[in-house]
Amino acid sequence: MKIVKGFAPGHITGFFAIYDTPRNPMLRGSVGSGFSVELGARTEIKKDNSQRFQFLVDGKPATKKKYPVLYHVLKRVMEERCASLEGLTVQVTHDLPLGAGFGMSASGALSLALAMEGILQDPVSPIFAYSIAHEAEVLCKTGLGDVVSAGYGGFEVRLTPGIYGTVKRLPIEGEVYLLTRGSISTKKVLSDRTMRRKITRIGQRCLKEFMKHPTLSRFAEVSRVFAGETGLLTDEISDTLDMLSPYAYAGMVMLGDSVYAFPRENQMRMCKKVISSLQKKGTWSIWKTRISRCGAYRY
Repeated sequence: MKIVKGFAPGHITGFFAIYDTPRNPMLRGSVGSGFSVELGARTEIKKDNSQRFQFLVDGKPATKKKYPVLYHVLKRVMEERCASLEGLTVQVTHDLPLGAGFGMSASGALSLALAMEGILQDPVSPIFAYSIAHEAEVLCKTGLGDVVSAGYGGFEVRLTPGIYGTVKRLPIEGEVYLLTRGSISTKKVLSDRTMRRKITRIGQRCLKEFMKHPTLSRFAEVSRVFAGETGLLTDEISDTLDMLSPYAYAGMVMLGDSVYAFPRENQMRMCKKVISSLQKKGTWSIWKTRISRCGAYRY
C-alpha cells in the first residue's frame, strides 16, 4: 500500500480587492494582505489494489453537494492525468471550521491537490497542484487569494492577482488568537455587484496605505477601516475589537464572522484575560496558533 500526505496552512485576510474578470481562472484573484497560520488542512491518500474509492472529510463520507471545491479538484486531477480513482482512500481533515474566513476551503483543496499529485507519481512541478486548487476556489466562488497565500506561508502582501501573482513576505511572526461566531457566505459577497465594487475600491486604497508602513499595528488599523467602510463590520465584531484592541492588534477576518488578535508586547496577560471572558460567554469558538513559517507541502 502506498500512502502520500499533503498539508496546507490556514490563511486569514485582513483586506482585499477583487480581480476576477479575466476569462482565464489562473489570472483571476485578489490583491491585499493577510497571514498563514500553523493550523490548516491535511490530506492522506492510501492506494491499494482494490477497485474501491472512498472519500472522507473530517471523518465522514464526503458528498459533492457539501464539498464542491474538493470534488472539483478530484475531477480536474483525474481529467488532466487520465487517471482512475480506483483503489484510493482519500481523507481530508480541517483544523479549523469551514466558512469562518480561515481559508480552510483553499487549504483543503491545496492539500488534496498536492497529495493527489504525489499518489499519481506525477513528475511535474507543484504548480500543477496550485493551479488546480486555485481554479477550484475561483470557479466555485469560495475564495480568490488563499491558495496563493497558503503556498507562500508567513505574513504576506499580494501585490498582483492570480496564481502567478506577485507576493511579498513581511518579517512578521508570533502567536495569534482566532475567534469565530459563524460564517459569512463568500459566494454571496463575490456575486453582489455593488458590494464587489465597494470592496475593490476600498481595498485598493487600503493596500496603498498599508504599503507605506507595512507593520502589524498598521495592518490591524487598515483592516478595521476596510471592514467598517465596506459595511462588513457588525456591531458584535466591532464591540469585540474594542475590547481586544488595547491589548492586541486585532481585526475582522475576511470573510467570516470572525476575529484575529495578536497580543501586544507586554500585554499577553490582559489579552488572555479578555479572550477568557469572551470564551465564557459561550458564543465564541477560540483557537491559539502561530503564523506559519512555511507554506503548503507534501510528505
